[in-house]
Formats: sequence, C-alpha cells, structure tokens
Amino acid sequence: DDEEEEVLPPNIFLAMTGVGYTDTHLEKMKSLNITGTFFLTKEEVASNGDFVRKLTAYGHNIGLRPTDLQGDIVTQLQEANEVLDSVLNTKSLMVLMKESTDDETLQTLSNFYRVWVSPPDSFTAFRAVEIEDEDVLLVCQSDQLHSSLTVLLDEKCTFSTLRENTILP
Repeated sequence: DDEEEEVLPPNIFLAMTGVGYTDTHLEKMKSLNITGTFFLTKEEVASNGDFVRKLTAYGHNIGLRPTDLQGDIVTQLQEANEVLDSVLNTKSLMVLMKESTDDETLQTLSNFYRVWVSPPDSFTAFRAVEIEDEDVLLVCQSDQLHSSLTVLLDEKCTFSTLRENTILP
C-alpha cells in the first residue's frame, strides 16, 4: 500500500502592527480562540492606552517596535517600555524589527530583548499556507487581518501565541 503522507498545515504565530484594529477584529479573534502579539510604537501606546488595555484584556500580548529605524533604537524601545509601563504596569521584552535591520543592530537589541525580524511585506497568508508542518511568523496590519484569517482557517492552520520564549525556524 502506497499511502500518501498527510501534509500538515503550518502553525501560525500571528503578529499585528499598528492600532487600526476594531472591536470587530478583536471579537472575531476571540470567537476563534486566537490570540496574537501586537507590536506597537511608543506613540501608538501613548495615544491609545484604552486600546492597549483592551488588547491585554482579550488575552493578546504586547511587543514593541521602533518608530524611527535611523534613530537610536535601543533608546526608542526603552522609552516605549516606559510608556507601556505607565499604561499597563508592565514592560515587554518582545521586539519586532524590519527585515532591513542590520545584523549589528539586531545583535545589540538581542542583549536586551527577544527580537523577531518581520518577514518581507510580500509574505502574506497565501505564502504562509504553502509552508508545511512548520512554525511560521505572519505579520498583519488591520486591513489584512480578516482576509488572512479566512485563508489560514480555510487551510486548517493551527495558531500559537508568540511569547518571549518562542523559537521559530
């Protein structure tokens, strides 16, 4: 008997950037029992305290990302953590950086934070589902979340929450 091996879909670690998410987005994720990690800048946290508190109330994690990739990123992230602490009484060790970030910066940041590098913008849910039986980081903005979830669920992907101790291939 030549039985075909079952192809397992990827396990998705969902990361979101920005603050354009609505209660509809959050309720949809809650109804699907999906939590993710929202990577926010200092300004996004400072201007959206109620939203940040709501994210954690829904079980999502908060990570940080710099505002200006040309500036002093370590200082930016320290300041972002101070603002996050003022909003949530907690800080984050998780940082999301652009794929264009140089190795030296990534190395420096890894002394203070758990750093993930965002896949290229062209890496969408359609590309993620092509990866078989692996853990995959998918970064979404609010305008992509609904369609991404539809694609991922149609392909029977599983979901895990990105945490400080998550190791991805």
